[in-house]
Amino acid sequence: MDTDAVRLTLPEVHALAMQALTASNVSPGNAQAIADTVTAAERDGCGSHGLMRLPGYVAPVRSGRIDGRATPVLGGAGSTVLKVDGGRGFQAPALRLALEPLVEQTRKSGIAALAISNAHHFGALWYDVEAPAEQGLLAITFVNSRPVMAPAGGREPVFGTNPLAIACPRPGRPPMIFDMASSQSARGEIILHGLKGQPIPLGWALDGDGNPTTDPEEALKGTQLPVGGGAKGAGIALMVELLAAGLTGGNFGFEANAAYDGDGGPSNAGQLIICFDPRRFADPGLTDRVEGLFGRIEGNGDARLPGGRRLEARAESLANGVAVPAGIYQQARALCTP
Repeated sequence: MDTDAVRLTLPEVHALAMQALTASNVSPGNAQAIADTVTAAERDGCGSHGLMRLPGYVAPVRSGRIDGRATPVLGGAGSTVLKVDGGRGFQAPALRLALEPLVEQTRKSGIAALAISNAHHFGALWYDVEAPAEQGLLAITFVNSRPVMAPAGGREPVFGTNPLAIACPRPGRPPMIFDMASSQSARGEIILHGLKGQPIPLGWALDGDGNPTTDPEEALKGTQLPVGGGAKGAGIALMVELLAAGLTGGNFGFEANAAYDGDGGPSNAGQLIICFDPRRFADPGLTDRVEGLFGRIEGNGDARLPGGRRLEARAESLANGVAVPAGIYQQARALCTP
């Protein structure tokens, strides 16, 4: 454990997040949904979406840009396309409202989709698809965000980090989940490197003058680079923009940016989640065959399935708690005062 770290149990992480959020006029129900995502991120070794994010949740609520007491509204009940209007609040409560109807409709129809708009997303994307996969569904999701990445050949940001994730159920085991940004790194990873005083890898970002940089602060002033460094990664970002915002009616990244006031919080963009019931497709079904595929991957030299390190971190955290950098812990504690 780092000497410059505070050891917390997972209930302590959750309580700290709840206290910071409710002290900032986030309703208890909304705070619960957000604290669950923050705690899950810390549990699974994803510190870039954990307690570090609390200032970004709190600041836009205190400024009034985001309604911390918003009540999301579900539409499309009984349809294969469900819609949630987040009411200018956070995405976590909106997804929590729609998750059970989404699972039920998928089992009824074989496939169903959820469109979330007018809600601000700030969490780890794997978290959004893990729950339906734990119930035996294959789930895929896309979310866009405020622009921080230029298209291939461009100089001005147009796309967010625009991640996507897919979760595949496994009999008697945690789902396999692949989660990737369409940029070389998640935005939070650059922020986390800066908080720890560490350089970022070369190739993650350009500074404000368009030069490669390893300085996190300069990277945040400039543009992030697409995964792969070029047109293919930018194409993935464009695909996510179309599915997450264009199809759901959410804001494109440049539209979300117009309402951003520099508070470090999430953008009001869009999210699409599509779920499939494998039992309604090929016979024998996916879960009867998938372990053969996964075995070919895991038995191939040093290859491992996506999410393996996250599950290892989860087991360690459940047993021994998590080590939170002291600066991040003190920052979170400071938010607990109204």
